[in-house]
Amino acid sequence: MERRTRFALWSAALHGAWEYAQCPPYYDMTGLPKPEHDALMLAATAGDVAINLGVAAVAEQLVGREPVRRLTPSGTAALLGVGFAAAVGLEWAAQRLNLWSYTDRMPTVRVAGHDVGLLPIAQVTVLPTLAAWATRRTDLST
Repeated sequence: MERRTRFALWSAALHGAWEYAQCPPYYDMTGLPKPEHDALMLAATAGDVAINLGVAAVAEQLVGREPVRRLTPSGTAALLGVGFAAAVGLEWAAQRLNLWSYTDRMPTVRVAGHDVGLLPIAQVTVLPTLAAWATRRTDLST
């Protein structure tokens, strides 16, 4: 199986678990029927996979493909840094556009006039690196 496909699959597994764990206590989905909730979680996970692929691609452009694939210090820093920048930017834009809302239990930080969730920021910052690590660990060719 191609490396990028494995990376995407690991991303889906990690983000799917994260989405289901953080959603009920932190996002307001009061009254939403289970099929609609599940469809939203699936869509969010698919979007997260696309974000992970983008984060990895930008990190590779910054420091090169091999440092990211091997998770050298520069590759790891690039994944974390690009992930953090993407997380803050995307979460801010989502709040600005009123794409979703948080419950009072979501820890937030104010960015340019909008409260953005710290858990989604942690998610998009850390999970691309974890997916890269899992992909590397399951690569039989290295």
